[in-house]
Amino acid sequence: MKPAAPSATITATTATPFQAVFGLSFDAVLVLDRDGIVVDANPAAVRLLGRRRATIVGRPVARLLRESDASVLPAPGTRSRRPITFLQSRGGTVECDVAVSEDIDGAGRVLIARDASELLSKGLALEASELELSEINRALDASAIVAMTDRRGQILFVNDKFCKISKYSEAELIGQDHRIINSGHHSKEFFREMWQTILSGKIWRDDIRNRAKDGSFYWVDTTIVPSLDGNGEPFRFVAIRYDISGRKAYEEELIRSEERFARAFDGSPHPMAITQLHSGTFINVNDCFLQLVGATREEVIGKNSGDIGIWTEPEMRSEYVTRLKAEGSIQNYETRLRNRQGVIRTVLASAEVIDVGGEQCILTAMVDLTEKKRLEAQFLRAQRMESIGTLAGGIAHDLNNVLSPILMSIQLLQTRTADASSLELLETLEASAQRGSEMVNQVLTFARGASGERLVLQPKHIVKEAVKILRDTLPKSIEISQSIGSDLWTVRGDPTQLYQILMNLSVNARDAMPHGGRLIVSAANVTVDENYSRMNIDSRPGRFVSISVEDTGVGIPENIIGKIFDPFFTTKEQGKGTGIGLSTVIGIVKGHEGFINVYSEPGRGTTFRVYIPAADVAIKSTAVRDEPLPRGTGERILVVDDESPVRDVTRRTLEEYGYAVETAALTGCFGRLPSFSPGQYVTHDERVGARATQGPGIARLAGRAGFHADHRVGSRRRERSPDPQGCRRKLPRVARGHRRGRIIDPLRELYHPRRFGRPAVCRAHG
Repeated sequence: MKPAAPSATITATTATPFQAVFGLSFDAVLVLDRDGIVVDANPAAVRLLGRRRATIVGRPVARLLRESDASVLPAPGTRSRRPITFLQSRGGTVECDVAVSEDIDGAGRVLIARDASELLSKGLALEASELELSEINRALDASAIVAMTDRRGQILFVNDKFCKISKYSEAELIGQDHRIINSGHHSKEFFREMWQTILSGKIWRDDIRNRAKDGSFYWVDTTIVPSLDGNGEPFRFVAIRYDISGRKAYEEELIRSEERFARAFDGSPHPMAITQLHSGTFINVNDCFLQLVGATREEVIGKNSGDIGIWTEPEMRSEYVTRLKAEGSIQNYETRLRNRQGVIRTVLASAEVIDVGGEQCILTAMVDLTEKKRLEAQFLRAQRMESIGTLAGGIAHDLNNVLSPILMSIQLLQTRTADASSLELLETLEASAQRGSEMVNQVLTFARGASGERLVLQPKHIVKEAVKILRDTLPKSIEISQSIGSDLWTVRGDPTQLYQILMNLSVNARDAMPHGGRLIVSAANVTVDENYSRMNIDSRPGRFVSISVEDTGVGIPENIIGKIFDPFFTTKEQGKGTGIGLSTVIGIVKGHEGFINVYSEPGRGTTFRVYIPAADVAIKSTAVRDEPLPRGTGERILVVDDESPVRDVTRRTLEEYGYAVETAALTGCFGRLPSFSPGQYVTHDERVGARATQGPGIARLAGRAGFHADHRVGSRRRERSPDPQGCRRKLPRVARGHRRGRIIDPLRELYHPRRFGRPAVCRAHG
């Protein structure tokens, strides 16, 4: 560190060596300012003049002399030719030899007075002078690194401390050029300025980095004082140095630390800011903070948080600062900030009080939680939707239990009623109940979710089912129409996912028509040629089934149409859209190796056109059999179901067609069932199979009764009863349903037992 600039006057504290000489000198020493006013007096001067120091300091030196001697004070840099008389207290006088120094940097002079009467001879004066010099040298040797050079820079003298720090011996240094310890750290201009200063007779001060004999470096605080001859020309130089290597190492480490902090601060991926504790004024911020608040550096630095309005609740800043003052730091303080565009961001802030240039400041680091919070909310919504789907599945199953006996009862009544008016009413009841059943089945299918299984399917059935449920769920202000080609190609895909595409696009269209409009769902065969493929980067040549969803809504602005498929991008208000609907659509489309195009015009509507590759496999049509339902000849059938109305109506239906029926409830039925003989048939709800894994099970029950069973339980493990005759033929499934044909028709394959060798037990499907 460079020493401070000299003050306007010289004092005894100007330098450590001078202070030692000033206090210990046998001569009276008076420090004078430029106007000759005494600014300091050493103890010897107090004794010589017989005055208190307070009566000496502040007085012109001329008033301390006899009037006739005031005009003969020696000129600066000279000694008096004869003794000069000083006035003592109480009228006494003392004659002294006087010497006056040159002006020291324009700050004043030093007057040295020696009592002439005390010097017995010149030899005694010389002895005293040598003694003083010896004391000064001893003091310097104990506290400083001292060296003396001539005008050419050759070393004339070094003390022990110089040898110790430079690791050279005295013999190796005397007569050498001072550049023997030059480290090469400083520039030529640095040394040129030093030589210009000392050759002009002025004192030079600065920090120098030197190199020791072993190649190590050390820093010294250096003061070089020129020695002047009678003509005022410097003829040698005394350099007084102090080892500051430790301080320099600390300063350099501090600089490196500050540089590391600056790099970490500026390069942090999280918003960081330094603000004044008392005012909140921003001193420094990094780029991430500027992105968070949506402002430029010029708009932030020098302003406080109130000026840029980032706190959504200003009182939270007061709470924040109060905690910081009390605790010194804050960890994981969650709050909300508003950027310059008015967007609210949720952040997790950690802060600490630090010292910057002697002023208390706050260093704050933040983590932007906005996206995390949004994802958490979307995850919770997805969980709620999953729960709703599960609930809807359960409700749909129970509604099936309600509708099944109604529909089957209507069909029984139709066979027993001849009245035309009654039959018409029954047909109306059947149509309404059947419509409700279809709606329930649609909900149940959707609630079960996608299995990911790719099947060859006819897309027109999916489109028609989707249109049905849209007509029941969308507002009546939206007119829904469909245009489906009669000869659509088949596609290979997941039916639930394709259904989800239609539902997501239709819901999007509904939101674009808040005041009503028209929704058109269409499907057609399309052949993509090379020219079209080159114009659409996602497409490829080939046969596709095109499914379109067109609305007459508000349309999509041109500046955002390229972002609509980005995950979580939405133009809807907070809480009214997740931004994942269209991203889900494009994910499904690409998963099916298809592509999607969007056509939109603001104010005139939007069309989403999805292209799914056509499959090369055709679906075999199944001819509808007009054969009458098979009638039984007294075969006994066990019906197991958990719903009493379903059991009762199923029994009545089977009895109507000539079968003997036994019914059993699920709970506790397995221990009280009647024995069966060959030729009997068991039907049950598929949920019974899953529950029966905790008890004997339908398969075990059938085995005890002598039946062959091919029954799949909930764990997908196949259970088989003993079959000594080795019969392992796959049997048809008997479905529990709303129409009697679903129950009676499968019995056609079991009507003649000789076809399979022995009767069997088959599972039913709800």
